[in-house]
Amino acid sequence: MALRLVKDRPAGRAGESAADRPHAVFFLIDGRGHVVEAAGWDRLSADPAPSSFDASAEADNPIVQSIAEAIADARAAGVPATRRIEISLEKIRIYAVTAAPMPGRGGARFAVTVAEAGGPQAGEEEGKVIRQLGHDLRTPLTSISGAVELLQSGRLGGLQPQQERVVSLMEKGVEAMVRLIDESTAPFRKEKDLLAALGLEGPLGEDDPLADPKKGRR
Repeated sequence: MALRLVKDRPAGRAGESAADRPHAVFFLIDGRGHVVEAAGWDRLSADPAPSSFDASAEADNPIVQSIAEAIADARAAGVPATRRIEISLEKIRIYAVTAAPMPGRGGARFAVTVAEAGGPQAGEEEGKVIRQLGHDLRTPLTSISGAVELLQSGRLGGLQPQQERVVSLMEKGVEAMVRLIDESTAPFRKEKDLLAALGLEGPLGEDDPLADPKKGRR
């Protein structure tokens, strides 16, 4: 399996090009499972587009295997069939596979779509736990950041060049950790901010530890 890695960008923004949007793939399959037409596969995988799909033969690519299984289900039931697949690369990616029999003459045909559905979603309670975890992780980082600033200020004495390099590495490490925390908790902070703007109370109220993204960074 050789899936391509792409940058995560939300779809539908003004000025966004088609290359920036989540992937979608289309296949037209004949009654024997052979590919008649294919579009978009090269944006999803570095491997060549499959020439056929066979559910009885296990494929290395989990998306190919899911397509074959969905086609088999659609053929047996005569109605559209779906699959949901989760793949872990640099990040977890979720794909929705749909296979639908196509009416008409000329023998059985199936339309297959594969759409990138974004990453896994957390519910309201999970989101609150994530925000709390982000706050808890910030606490020791705040202490480390303060110690670094104190060393750099020279109030505890001058630093040797090698010591300055080590302290600089510590500073960059703290900044990287804070950035990761911000990125991980941002979707859940946005939800809280929306409720606050609407004047709604609830699990994401003012007592939320990450109500202010800068809280914990003094």
